[in-house]
Amino acid sequence: MKPYRDACRLVPGYESETPSGPMAGVGHGLDDGRMSTQIAPALRGLEAFVGEWTMHPTIGGQPAALGRTTFDWSVDGAFLVQHADAEPSEIEVPAEWRANSPFPTDAVIGLDEDSHEFTMLYGDARQVFRVYRMTLAGDTWTVWRETPGFRQRYVGRFSADASTITGGWESSDDGVDWRPDFDLDYRRVG
Repeated sequence: MKPYRDACRLVPGYESETPSGPMAGVGHGLDDGRMSTQIAPALRGLEAFVGEWTMHPTIGGQPAALGRTTFDWSVDGAFLVQHADAEPSEIEVPAEWRANSPFPTDAVIGLDEDSHEFTMLYGDARQVFRVYRMTLAGDTWTVWRETPGFRQRYVGRFSADASTITGGWESSDDGVDWRPDFDLDYRRVG
């Protein structure tokens, strides 16, 4: 088996057991009392996500909902698990958004030790199931899929203090011409 350390090259600043760079010290460890040192070194960069966040989607600058998401390690520390849900909106939102609301959603993020790529398995309340690829390079989080006819990508940037992620989803029919779907910002809780 190849060492996970080889995959650290995907996340600058995480080449060692002790992360450095803009996301150093951001992780919250594991809720069950285990030390975060049990997390595979190549996955340590993902500790930047661990914890609870509020989600703020907007369409054309107008708020579309208010959601919450958590990122936690799986029991064995081999995967990062995301669960998201949204409160019913008290604001007027586009009918399309309300009709296509995916909440609640779940995702499992893992690493392929041979390709050194992160993969996100996604599922939601609409019975939509997708496989995304993912990177976290410096302060930039990118999630994408290249399915012909419906390509998607999210690019978000962590703030300097790692308390917010500001970004947006785009889609494309051909992988050349991209159009905005919606903006999605995250704010760390607590």
